Amino acid sequence: MGTSCSITIALFLLFLHLGLERGWHVSGSGLASGCLTVEREALLKFKSSLEDPANRLSSWKGEHCCDWDGVRCDNITGQVHHLDLRNVHYVPHSIGYNEDIELRGTILDPSLVELTHLRYLDLSGNNFQLSPIPQFIGSFKHLRYLNLSGASFGQAVPPEIGNLTRLLALDLTCSNIESSDAVIANDLSWISGLSHLQSVNMGGVNLTVAESSLQALSKLPSLLDLRLVASSLSNPLYLSRAFCNSTSVSTIQHLDLSHNLIQGTLPDCLANMTSLTFLDLSDNQFNGSIPHWFKNMRALESISLGSNSFSHIDGGAILGNLCKLKVLDLSQNGILEGEIAGPHENSSKCLTYDLEHLNLMANRFTGTLPHWLGEFESLRYLNLKGNSFHGQIPPSVGELKSLRYVSLRNNKFDGQIPPSLGSLSLLEVLDLSHNGFTGHVPESLGQCMSLKHLLLSSNFLEGVVSNYHLANLSSLDTLDLSFNPLNFSFSSNWIPPFQLRSFRMGSCRVQAQLPHWIETQHNLQVLDLSNNQIYGMMLNWSRNIQLDSLDLSNNSLVGPITHFPSQISSIDLSHNSLYWPLPQDFSIIDSEVSTSLCNLRNLQFLNLQNNSITGKIPSDCWGNSPLFFINLASNKFSGHIPMSLGQQSNLRFLSLNNNLFEGKIPPTLSNCKMLEVLDLGENKLWGEVPSLEVFLVGKLQILRLRANQFTGVIPQQLCSQVMLQILDLAENNLTGRIPRCFGDFFSMAGRGLSVPARMTPTVGSAMAFAPFPKDENTKEVLKGEERLYTTTLEYVYNLDLSCNNLVGSIPEELSNLSKLIGLNLSHNHLTGRIPEGIGAMSSLESLDLSNNNIQGAIPASVSALRFLSHLNLSHNNLHGQIPTGPQLQTLNDPSIYANNTGLCGDPLPNKCTRDHSSHKPDRGEQGQEEEEDDDHREKVLFYLVVMLGFGTGFWGVIGILVLQKQWRFALFQRVEDAMDYLYVQVVVRINKLRRYTEAHRHISPKSQPNCLSLPRVDQGITHFAAHAYGYDEIESAHGAFRFGLVKAQLAPSFCKRYPRPTPVFFCMRMSSLRFLHLSINQFNGSISLAWFRSMRMLESVYFSENGFDYAHGGQSWLEIIILTVYVEILSLQTNQLGGVIPSEFCSIAPLCILGLTENNLTSSTPRCLAMSSTVSFCCSGPVPVSDPQYTSEVRGTKSRRATIRNNQWILVGLNLSYNHLAERIPRNIGTIPASITALSFLSYLNLSCNKLHGEVPNGGQLQTLSTELSICAGNVGSGIGFSGVVGTLLLKS
Repeated sequence: MGTSCSITIALFLLFLHLGLERGWHVSGSGLASGCLTVEREALLKFKSSLEDPANRLSSWKGEHCCDWDGVRCDNITGQVHHLDLRNVHYVPHSIGYNEDIELRGTILDPSLVELTHLRYLDLSGNNFQLSPIPQFIGSFKHLRYLNLSGASFGQAVPPEIGNLTRLLALDLTCSNIESSDAVIANDLSWISGLSHLQSVNMGGVNLTVAESSLQALSKLPSLLDLRLVASSLSNPLYLSRAFCNSTSVSTIQHLDLSHNLIQGTLPDCLANMTSLTFLDLSDNQFNGSIPHWFKNMRALESISLGSNSFSHIDGGAILGNLCKLKVLDLSQNGILEGEIAGPHENSSKCLTYDLEHLNLMANRFTGTLPHWLGEFESLRYLNLKGNSFHGQIPPSVGELKSLRYVSLRNNKFDGQIPPSLGSLSLLEVLDLSHNGFTGHVPESLGQCMSLKHLLLSSNFLEGVVSNYHLANLSSLDTLDLSFNPLNFSFSSNWIPPFQLRSFRMGSCRVQAQLPHWIETQHNLQVLDLSNNQIYGMMLNWSRNIQLDSLDLSNNSLVGPITHFPSQISSIDLSHNSLYWPLPQDFSIIDSEVSTSLCNLRNLQFLNLQNNSITGKIPSDCWGNSPLFFINLASNKFSGHIPMSLGQQSNLRFLSLNNNLFEGKIPPTLSNCKMLEVLDLGENKLWGEVPSLEVFLVGKLQILRLRANQFTGVIPQQLCSQVMLQILDLAENNLTGRIPRCFGDFFSMAGRGLSVPARMTPTVGSAMAFAPFPKDENTKEVLKGEERLYTTTLEYVYNLDLSCNNLVGSIPEELSNLSKLIGLNLSHNHLTGRIPEGIGAMSSLESLDLSNNNIQGAIPASVSALRFLSHLNLSHNNLHGQIPTGPQLQTLNDPSIYANNTGLCGDPLPNKCTRDHSSHKPDRGEQGQEEEEDDDHREKVLFYLVVMLGFGTGFWGVIGILVLQKQWRFALFQRVEDAMDYLYVQVVVRINKLRRYTEAHRHISPKSQPNCLSLPRVDQGITHFAAHAYGYDEIESAHGAFRFGLVKAQLAPSFCKRYPRPTPVFFCMRMSSLRFLHLSINQFNGSISLAWFRSMRMLESVYFSENGFDYAHGGQSWLEIIILTVYVEILSLQTNQLGGVIPSEFCSIAPLCILGLTENNLTSSTPRCLAMSSTVSFCCSGPVPVSDPQYTSEVRGTKSRRATIRNNQWILVGLNLSYNHLAERIPRNIGTIPASITALSFLSYLNLSCNKLHGEVPNGGQLQTLSTELSICAGNVGSGIGFSGVVGTLLLKS
């Protein structure tokens, strides 16, 4: 007992002695509250190595260091075990936190080694200026918590950290995970010795080199939290080794591998992490499917798989049995398809109480929103934008009382916005823009008391938005209703309960004045009411409004330009009717406001284009404004261009065209080093075109000085503007030559980089509100007309030097400009030849070289311009043959080559002779030889193709016959049969010809009988025709056809050799005859009445161009033809018929065509046309003639058909010309009234060469025949002639 007490006392004395040596202080009450002297001095030394701008370490003084801020000591020993100097404003993985309170040091002072019992060290959020993590960190044997995140350490992670065997938490996260100064870990094998480690956070630490040693993580049995955000991981194999063989895989609760480059499919071993509650694999390159085993990880509370390339979800739905799930983020996978939940609607209902965050944005989800979506009672965040959902929003969404954020933007929803959304009292953001919603804006949305952002743009909403919709939205911050056919109507004295920061209603149908309540919005930063029909005066933009961007363009505003808030950065008032002149100094009329349009210090974008603003711009205007866009085009500004524009170092777009500016271009523009577009055209500027010292080098893309009064030569220094894509110096008084260096424009030649995106804001938050680039536009004369280019401006490449006094030849170097689409050098005094290499300008669409003195031939290479659609080479001295080519053939206007007397060939009327073709310049001889070589190659190619075709066709047939024996025998048998048939036909024809010749040797025409006498043949023959046969041969057929003949035709000139008194056919008894054609012969005399009485079936009679006169017994031919009641076509033109036209012909109901021209008919036209029964004169359908050679003359043309109207026979042709008809045209033609005007279908009428007189009836269908000049020509009777519509019909004798 005594021995043990002695040992205890000895140990106490020894411990007390050591404590006194280290600086312990003993008071009457025992151990003092102060810390050890060594540790206090170490802390003070550490403090002295730091910069403390916020004086955070002000408490570090005195002897009691345990009372200092951030220092904690052991209550018994007084040893410092806790040092917490973190920046309380530091947020991991972010920038922009308050850096003014951070501690700064160039190195972590080694004096901290004296803190030997340190268990907690936190230096996060400070700045050690990329100094290395000191190796002495590994000497803190008792350290359990080490946090150096965001402390701006650099270089490699020291492996000495592996000595901290008691460490529980390690955080080495870099301050900015996107920065290039991240800490590098060359090896992670040291981490395997930290067996007690539970939390590892190395976000932003570059693990590219150490990736192969990731398997060391598998040896941490106590690991619960692993965060390797933005650690440059990429190889999924190493990732699998780290987890698939890990002893702690089942214990990990938090895994964050986001913002890496990991590829491939998800490792299946992740399914073994049964304790996992948080999983973030977003922003990687995973692909394939989202595996089905996610549904069984029931402990999961948060899943983030966004910004990958997953294609689908195994099983169709991911929610499954994840009853504890609160956050689900599958956003921005692009090709991901699937459903929110399975088809059974989550039968367990467990999700309805836990899910708080659902983000499916930027995928390919389709279908409609399920009605059970309203069962997620805890849902606060719903983001479905950028998908293909369609249909209507289910009203059940209004039951999600916890919702604070809803975005259905950029989908295909339609229908009306459900009024039930008004019951979401906690809703702060509602974004339904870019869909197809229709109907009115529900007034119930005004009940969303917490709503801050209401975005309904780009839909089809209509109606009126009034103060009733917005009266209760006291928290409203952003209102966007643009691109809807909406109007607004607000009470004039209404004061809204909210303070908007952004109000957009552009491209609507607003037809009202600017609402005055806008003046009450003191926080308003963005106002866009462009592209409406707003009228009236501008508002008074007082300095109480924090307006940053104002867009009232494309309206009907009038009045003066009022003052603006001093902080405004963007103003667009273009395309209005602002007509008041600006004050002399652009100042505001109200003297109390010192801010003027010239003195807006934050102004970056100014567009006053297309107004009626007058006045002069002061020379010091905008001298202090950071403008990058100025467009004052199409106004009435006058005076000089202000010198202060040269102070705009960021100016990129300057358009002052179409004004009244005068004087010289200010030399201060040389300071505008960023200028890309300079448009000073259509003014009164004079002097010389500025040279290099005025313009920047290499940035200018568009230079327009068109329609001014510039003189002198084009400066060579312009060639340094290699990015020029539009150079327009037309309509000036420039002289000299075209610089050859113009061929060095890289942009026009297509040798440089593509034109960069212009006007992209780079600095300043206000840039985000600048409405660029929608207002960038330029007018250019292309293809002979002025065009306004806006969205396609970046694709326009044009060089226009027209209407000047330039001399010399066209530089050959211009042919290097292969990207040029327009070249206009017209109206100058250019000489020489067109460059031979002009065909290399492959993009050329418009070429105008007219009105010069260009000589020589047109180069053949012009035919290579495939896109050429406008060409003008007129008024030059060109000669030779015009080249041909596929594109040139489309330019067939002769005016293209007008006033070039030496040109020939298409499209000019003068064709080329040999002299023209040989008249070529010397340089063209080689081209001609090349053309001959091309012709030779084409001929060789042609014969080669022919031979190949012949060989293919020949052997395609012969080869088959050689291979197929049966086909060969069948072909030979067919040939033998054909030869036999031809032999028989030849023998028969020869025998017939022999018999015919022998018969004519013994028969005289005068001795032949009057009737036909043909050899008897079968009575079944129904067609008989004689073509150029003798008359006697036909007579031999007499009596052969008694019943069956339905058609008989004698061809022209059949009987001319043997004229007879009557046709021999009249001796035949053919009661079935329907068609009789005896035209163009020499028949004459009369006919037996009995014969016609037997031809009851006769339908078509052609007796024209013979010598028929009268029938037997003094009867006229017409009286006999009447006996044939079925006649449809009666052609008796050019005979000797006389007498009157009998009225009986009106009884021939089927009559369709009646031809009596060139006879000796007299008297008047029958009045029977007035009878209603004669209205049905004509036939329906085709004329029933089976002869394929049959034609008839109707309306002056050949036709085979007549027309039927209302199932009646309609008279379509009446020709009585060249007779001796007299008296008036019957007044009683027609029915109501009884005149010819009632023939409503008459389209051809010819009464010429008769003796008709009197008034020509007018009206009805006759008015459409006024262009037939010969309808009544040559009718003069009784010395009176026609009257009435004689002038209308333009009669001629």
